[in-house]
Amino acid sequence: MTVNEDEILHRYGLRPVAGHLDQFRDLLMAQTELERQGQGYGNTEVLKISCAMPA
Repeated sequence: MTVNEDEILHRYGLRPVAGHLDQFRDLLMAQTELERQGQGYGNTEVLKISCAMPA
């Protein structure tokens, strides 16, 4: 999935609702794994947004 920062924020916001958490986590895990396999393979926009999300 290739999306930009604005699309991610529009879809999930900085505080994803409970119904979107699993979907966002799956996206985050997939992009993290791609990035782990090689720098630049994952969508770092997803990774950066997750860093800005409150705990």
